[in-house]
Amino acid sequence: MKQTRKLVVFFINFGPYHLARLHSLAALAQSRGLEIWGIELCAGEATYSWQTQKSVTFRWQTLFPDRFLHELPLPAQAGRTIACLEALRPEALAVAGYSLPFAWAALSWAKLRNRPVVVMGDSTAGDLPRTRGREALKRWLVSRFDAALVGGTPQQAYFHSLGIPKPRIFPGYDVVDNGHFARKAQAARAQAPALMASLRLPPFYFLTVCRFVPKKNLSGLLAAYASYCQWSGSTPWNLVLCGAGPEEPRLRKQAAALPGVHFAGFQQADTLPAYYGLARCFILPSRKNEPWGLVVNEAMAAGLPVLVSHACGCKDDLVQEGVNGFSFDPRDCDSLARLLLQVASGKLDLAAMGTASRRIISRWTPDTFARNLLKAVDAAESRRQNE
Repeated sequence: MKQTRKLVVFFINFGPYHLARLHSLAALAQSRGLEIWGIELCAGEATYSWQTQKSVTFRWQTLFPDRFLHELPLPAQAGRTIACLEALRPEALAVAGYSLPFAWAALSWAKLRNRPVVVMGDSTAGDLPRTRGREALKRWLVSRFDAALVGGTPQQAYFHSLGIPKPRIFPGYDVVDNGHFARKAQAARAQAPALMASLRLPPFYFLTVCRFVPKKNLSGLLAAYASYCQWSGSTPWNLVLCGAGPEEPRLRKQAAALPGVHFAGFQQADTLPAYYGLARCFILPSRKNEPWGLVVNEAMAAGLPVLVSHACGCKDDLVQEGVNGFSFDPRDCDSLARLLLQVASGKLDLAAMGTASRRIISRWTPDTFARNLLKAVDAAESRRQNE
């Protein structure tokens, strides 16, 4: 009997996004005789409060089941990663990121055992300040990977600049379960009056979903919304903020004079689609360090027009100007305020823009992740064989 080959996929911590990708990968890999092992470094991160359920479609292992990322000693990350790989002896590896010791350990093990290794990531050239020395070190590290699975166009360019040849770089890393958000958003629309009453939502509102941290630029959004309310010649739409974080007290103080602002709290994947389904337009106003912006995927899958900051790494691939939304300079609050006026004016066909969002995002699914990761593994194996 032919022995099943193992593909190990490393993430820091599994959230709903990762599970959707791994489910699709496991289904596709089965036809190729590949067994998928999803390995998460730890059981949680302080940054995210995801709730997930154990899966039966792929093998799942947690290296530090009782620890959070910030609690892990750096040497322990590497040691337990090596021990895991020695026990599993996979035929190929895929690793999320390249900046933590577990990723370095996985790369080192792959080189020692002559196994193909794929790096997965969504960094771009402009998401953080870059220095020549740091980039040289990063290029030395990243170029040792055999192939890459990245977000989209700007990520492909950046990983190529770090030394991975273009034919071995594939898009499709940053995807969500489109069907989940589409179905639940539509279900929410079907019972809109009752849901609006129970969730205390207004009939017309802009929506933002993010962590309440400075880089998300919610202060700038509130300033733009204040201008929009002042300039609006009719009753302004409301603004609903879903999320939580250290900035919340300051943001609530800033919004105190704006009666149309609603703080809806952090929402899990099961409850969040209703907020998308009842909204009229989605906004992601990030100022910096937003390599992609998966909430834009979610909003588009739910059929919303989107307003996306130039700082978001998904902009080039997901926003078609005037077709499914608009992009804006996050430093220019007045330009965003004018976009809010335009969207709420009644002069745009928002339903058609939402349909365009669904069409565009249909090319970015967990199946895209699965197909392109396996292509990256094939490219990595080819490189190993030719060296």
